[in-house]
Amino acid sequence: MYEHAFSSFHAIAAHFAAAFGGAVSLLAISCFVVRLLRDRLGERYEALCKLLYPTLNVMLFLELVSILAASVAALIDFQKVEALFASPIIRDKGLFIVLAFETYTFMYYLTLKYGERLVDSMPVATYMLALGIISGVLIVLIAGLGGHLSYGESLIDFIFDKLGIPPPWSP
Repeated sequence: MYEHAFSSFHAIAAHFAAAFGGAVSLLAISCFVVRLLRDRLGERYEALCKLLYPTLNVMLFLELVSILAASVAALIDFQKVEALFASPIIRDKGLFIVLAFETYTFMYYLTLKYGERLVDSMPVATYMLALGIISGVLIVLIAGLGGHLSYGESLIDFIFDKLGIPPPWSP
């Protein structure tokens, strides 16, 4: 455990990243659902597209900034970066952060490229769904590893236990 190793700024930025990540995942799922129900929605389809695009665009931007802020704060707070990366849990967490950042960046690219027409194409809506689910799982893993590092146990320990998988950090 790394008690008090990180500043409150890291904790705040990390919680913002988790919150925005959850919102982005729900919005990505919403994109897919709106696309599936396009014919049933009729005129409301256009209104939903106009709502989804700017909301998703802003949330993705905030998510990317939050991930960067939390990562930079962690690197600044920890005095010996070599010691930081000596822990396999922190290396795993870093890998998940990089993967999450890549998925959010690709989602952001898709929102910028397609704009309000984001859900008009079923393949694009499917990509958004897949990326939303993947990024949501990654954010849960990142948060779980952070909780384990801070408190000694977290939701991820419970999930590993229920799945019958020994956590990588167990003796």
